[in-house]
Amino acid sequence: MMASVGIMVGSFRQTVLVWMDTQLRADLYARPAGRGGAGQHPTMAPEVADQIAALPDVDAVDRFRAYEISYHGLPCTLAAGEARIIARFGRLRFLPGGDRDRILGELPRGDYAIVSEPFANKHRLGAGDMVELPLAGQVRSFRLLGVYYDYSSERGFIILDRATLLKYLPDPAPSNLAIYLKPGADVEQARRTIEQTISGRSILIAPNRRLRAEAIRVFDRTFAITYALEAVAILVAVLGVAGALLALVIDRRRELGLLRFLGASAAQVRRLLFFEAGLLGLLANGIGLGLGALLSLILIFVINKQSFGWTIQFHWPVALLAGALTLIYAATVLAAWLPARAAARLNPVEVVHEE
Repeated sequence: MMASVGIMVGSFRQTVLVWMDTQLRADLYARPAGRGGAGQHPTMAPEVADQIAALPDVDAVDRFRAYEISYHGLPCTLAAGEARIIARFGRLRFLPGGDRDRILGELPRGDYAIVSEPFANKHRLGAGDMVELPLAGQVRSFRLLGVYYDYSSERGFIILDRATLLKYLPDPAPSNLAIYLKPGADVEQARRTIEQTISGRSILIAPNRRLRAEAIRVFDRTFAITYALEAVAILVAVLGVAGALLALVIDRRRELGLLRFLGASAAQVRRLLFFEAGLLGLLANGIGLGLGALLSLILIFVINKQSFGWTIQFHWPVALLAGALTLIYAATVLAAWLPARAAARLNPVEVVHEE
């Protein structure tokens, strides 16, 4: 269990790190102040983006607008960004077969859309399929150009170009702003300048580094309970090893007593039990790692995909596995302390006399 969950969590964490490197490309991000969360997309005044874009250190501003909608009875997010800016600065990754430059170049030219992998998996859609959305009092059809990797929401996203969305929903107020600075611009100085420019408005400005750190902190906190459960399971397993070795000592009283009668010292008997516990630990680690790796494949490529709709990239968390397996091996050997002590205290004369 430790190996399988460790590999799954480690793979997920590494996948999220790679995904953030492709998604969080802007230097600064702006959003309305207040509580945010799934299904909540407050907006800011349209002139805020124009004021920021006019600053000398700002190269481009991507205006992102999101709406919470229902698609075939399931919640999802309809959103729009500026494809030309994403193509210029971003590294959006599409599922195999999707040409990023072609897709982002074609997206602003008509009623086209891209969708996130969770949305595509839930609704069994792919490139070339049509998505029908009720907009401006009519049902509009959008052809899917591609499916991109996303781990921000299991609900899924339908992404249009901003110009396309404004054609049907003419509300220019953005939900978020991705601010790209010119090469060589100081991020902290630019942030202070932006805050002074939009002073008096309830808008939060966060640098890229802080968002990434916060995302990883939330990820690690989310899976903290997983490691606690693993620790409990390991403790139970170690107690099981100790119980099994103690039962073996009781069952082998005659053998151990005869060894003592023939001249084996108490220290030698203790070493014998510790050596057997060490072999048991090696066997447990080997079998556990092998079966755990197989189980992790099921967790990553079957259970996670069915539950959340996204594909996790397999990754060996070498440091985590090495540390955990070493700890388990040491705990297994230490579990032989009580059985070894009991074996060393056997009276050889009494054991042989009983036989």
